Amino acid sequence: MINAKEEEIKPFLSPSDTCISKKSLHSTEIENETISETGSLYVSALSKNLQIYVDNRDTSKKTPAVISGLKPGVHTIRLKSYATSDGNSKSIGSRKVYVYANSIIPVFIPQSERTAGTVSFVSDAYNKKPVSVNGMYQNYKIPAKSDEIYYGETYLCIDDNGKYISCYIPANSCVAGKFEIPEYTGKYYTAYFDSEPKGADIFIDGFDTGFHTPFMINNLSTRDHKIVISKPGYIPATGTVMIPEGEDESFAGVINCQLKEYPTGSVFADTMPSGAKVYINGVNSGEKTPVTFPYLNIGTYEFRFVNGSVKSGSLEVTVNPWIKTEIIEDMQ
Repeated sequence: MINAKEEEIKPFLSPSDTCISKKSLHSTEIENETISETGSLYVSALSKNLQIYVDNRDTSKKTPAVISGLKPGVHTIRLKSYATSDGNSKSIGSRKVYVYANSIIPVFIPQSERTAGTVSFVSDAYNKKPVSVNGMYQNYKIPAKSDEIYYGETYLCIDDNGKYISCYIPANSCVAGKFEIPEYTGKYYTAYFDSEPKGADIFIDGFDTGFHTPFMINNLSTRDHKIVISKPGYIPATGTVMIPEGEDESFAGVINCQLKEYPTGSVFADTMPSGAKVYINGVNSGEKTPVTFPYLNIGTYEFRFVNGSVKSGSLEVTVNPWIKTEIIEDMQ
């Protein structure tokens, strides 16, 4: 059973400063309902209208698009083109990316980069520390290896307890297949982050800093740092902070951005009996009924429920702007 009713969805913003929890920032004021802890991706490429696959599942979305309702953790995003002379699909490119709960992460899929194969990275100084590749966190910890190393501009960033240390991978490491990360001995720098609207998450090189705009963040090393300012219901803003080697000024600058809102709706999903796993477009959301999915991009979604050995059929649900749609599936 599916029905829709109008409901204005507004982020609940505490009047306190930016040191408030992500949950309170991005939850919605829906009394007595469990709010989904899923995340979203904003997938883009140089070409438009490429088919988007998540974990080998066709999302029915085309670039650029917001993919919502994803279980927190690592997902593989792949693009395919169907504009071939024989009508068959052609794989364009792929990326692995970590999806954070209650956040929207941008992922750009390159279509022409040439990989250098798999490279392992090790370090005595940063053993077991999280590391990202080209500003994209993929749940790696040192020692680790990545098959997404590219000739030219590949860099790593280590999250050393809130210190963000950037280092380039030299060409000889691509050939040898191994890179030993040296210990950083330089100074650290400060940058100020702000956005409109405020209360947006601040990500540095793919790592969730835990802070929200406006906020001053310390402990940036020299070299490149990819910045993402993200808030559910808005297209995330991206940019790069480049701090030259030997820079005397400790203040790296101000990053201020205007976030663009996109229309969203919500879906309340329940089953009889409750406790069923919820699949959206064939991908396990990690949630169980009853649950509300806020900030879903408008469009059509395929919902499916699994409760033990009982499986529902596919339910096609259309999410409309600023409207809450309810699904109640009898699985008895």
